[in-house]
Amino acid sequence: MKKYFYSLCVALVAVVGFTACSNDDDDYQWATVSGQQVYFANNLASKIEIPMSGSEFTVPIKRVKTDEAITVNLAHTDTTGFYNVPASVSFAAGQNEAIITVGYDNTKMVYDKFVPDTISITSTDLTSAYGSTVYAFSAGALSPYKTLGTGTYYDDFFENSEKVTIMQNTEDTNVFRIYGAYNSVDDGNQDEYLEIRILKPGDEVRGVTVTQNDLVYWGDYNTGYHHPSYDDDIYILHPSRFTNTGPEEYWLHSYVIEYQENGLPGEIQLAPRYYMFSVGGWNYSQNDGMVSIVFPGFYKKDFSIEAEPLGILTDANGQASFGFTASLGADATDVRAVIVSADADKDEAAAALLSDEVESTPVVNGYNFVPIPEGLVGKLSLLVVVVDDGELKEGYTADFEYYGGSANPWESVGVGDYVYTLFFGSADDPATDPGLELQYNAEEDVYRITHWGYDVDFTFKMDKNTNLVTVPNQFTGYTHSTYGDVYIGEADALNPAWALGQSYYDPETLAFHFRVAYFVSQGVFGKGEEIFTLTPAQARALGLDKKQMPSANTSLIPVKKAAKAKVLPAITDFK
Repeated sequence: MKKYFYSLCVALVAVVGFTACSNDDDDYQWATVSGQQVYFANNLASKIEIPMSGSEFTVPIKRVKTDEAITVNLAHTDTTGFYNVPASVSFAAGQNEAIITVGYDNTKMVYDKFVPDTISITSTDLTSAYGSTVYAFSAGALSPYKTLGTGTYYDDFFENSEKVTIMQNTEDTNVFRIYGAYNSVDDGNQDEYLEIRILKPGDEVRGVTVTQNDLVYWGDYNTGYHHPSYDDDIYILHPSRFTNTGPEEYWLHSYVIEYQENGLPGEIQLAPRYYMFSVGGWNYSQNDGMVSIVFPGFYKKDFSIEAEPLGILTDANGQASFGFTASLGADATDVRAVIVSADADKDEAAAALLSDEVESTPVVNGYNFVPIPEGLVGKLSLLVVVVDDGELKEGYTADFEYYGGSANPWESVGVGDYVYTLFFGSADDPATDPGLELQYNAEEDVYRITHWGYDVDFTFKMDKNTNLVTVPNQFTGYTHSTYGDVYIGEADALNPAWALGQSYYDPETLAFHFRVAYFVSQGVFGKGEEIFTLTPAQARALGLDKKQMPSANTSLIPVKKAAKAKVLPAITDFK
């Protein structure tokens, strides 16, 4: 050891000249340490992962001098009440490290949200240059999610279908996250993920105790679609967010449809309330098939049926049948059809088909003809159901009219375009329903526009001498989720004070000017004028300018398919 230092000293002398060097290391004097020198080590983590089920974690504090027992004062900056940091920490004599326990309120924790805080040593006479007197950190819990794979998300409101990433919570396996559900309609504000929870009896949602298995809950979710007319984003909300759909009985259309053998959901459906917080929205909480989520690994059977009505055909034996073409899904192997009265309860009729209580006609891909029961005339419906393993899987209906050997009392007048501006459209954003047929019943002296509004007949009377028109109060086909059935009627007959004037027909322009109001028992949605204009060219092209329709027993009568609503009402839920 002494020889080494001697050699080093010689080398240094050669470089720097006459500088003294001692051969004895015992003569070296270390710098003296003043005070207790308390500090936080520089290698402490700035981001701390803490468990959701926990309540505390520890932080070490060090010191240099250990010859006496001391107490060091501390302070921290968090004012939210999330952290509980002791006001001081004590060192025993001879102890160079002390541990402080930092408590936290796990009821305030949210996955992936890290809460910041700063702990400071406030006893300035005890601090040190060896480390920091301040420890800044944030603590929280990372989401415990694993990726299941790619699934499919379909929303009928937006008519969008997306390939989505689905993740499962590894701690609470009933919780799933759906990523990218509205990419095709997103204007930039889509939430990162839609989080859904499969409920079980005993769970609580907004003060309601769940009684049924497999219902599904989700938090408020911004689709990112910015409505151009209302200047606000559309959210999908769980029915429990609203007073009138708060009870559990209104959540029954949001549930797990089917599970896979591995215990994971196969398909989930949601029935949301689509909502804009500044104005209102649309209530589809009681509708099936609005949102479908198909999970990875699940084969969704195709029970679909697409049909195109052909009309009525009478064979050589006088048997009248309703014809249609069918395109069936790959798994739709048991498909049955029957003709019923249009007023019949379709659910009861479908149940009768399922149980073979009534005679049905098997449906195949391609052409099908379903016999019309003897004596059944007037407004009728074709009912088609798909059956699998004793359950109804899909259904289809088409309305038509049949009068047997009697003449059809309804004569076609023409075809026209109806412009909605009061309920199914607005003055700023009108909705046009093209190609609606106008018919006249001479026996009752009444007109009707077929497949109007929410796919109903719109009837009215006209004085042929004055061309003045009267619109009786009648159902629009639309049922409001809060206010019930929506009706239309002659405005001034409802309230003469409106003084809109009577509806009328202008033969010069072939236009009907309907001065009407849309209303419910609690009030009026809109009042004013809507116009239906006949189009002679369309009428001629369809052969509807003739005085008589073809006889039912000599040709096929075209039948228009039952349609969905032409456009969504401007707003169906008031804010």
